[in-house]
Amino acid sequence: MRNKNPLLQNYMKLYEEKLSEAELKQEKHDMALRKNNLKIYGIAFSENETASQTEQKLRNYFSTELGLNQDEPLLDYAYRLANKKDSPVLARFCALKSRDAVLNAFRQKRKQGHVTGRVVEDLPERIVKARTGLYPFMQQCISENKSARFKLDKLIVDGDTYVFNVNTIMPILVSK
Repeated sequence: MRNKNPLLQNYMKLYEEKLSEAELKQEKHDMALRKNNLKIYGIAFSENETASQTEQKLRNYFSTELGLNQDEPLLDYAYRLANKKDSPVLARFCALKSRDAVLNAFRQKRKQGHVTGRVVEDLPERIVKARTGLYPFMQQCISENKSARFKLDKLIVDGDTYVFNVNTIMPILVSK
């Protein structure tokens, strides 16, 4: 049987709290860097595609699929996240208004069932995992005619807030 050193236990607890605090601070910084970004899936891939070709394909998608002006929205840059067939394009917009215009146009077309591909926010991995876990519950709530939307890693359903518990693999109500 091992003796537990209370001083060492307190030190470890403090260290874990500081590490968690630093991780949250890093995630906030990461979110700020990504706020003007979108990931677009379903853009045709070509071997040896240049960044300008990728950007032109993206502009074509915006105009033909989403009905946006060919010159708008203003892009800072666009590139493939991997050099393979199904890889998404990461688009960084010059302004948050431009990013939101694309996201809103995609959502409107998706509601009408007239869009191919997928447009998603560029979020940190922890938030993506939480949303992925909460998504089936969100679909269930929507099918029950409840109002459901994501706010970062939380799901808001008719004013109630849910988070995803990775241990039980279920949504948990955290506030009413």
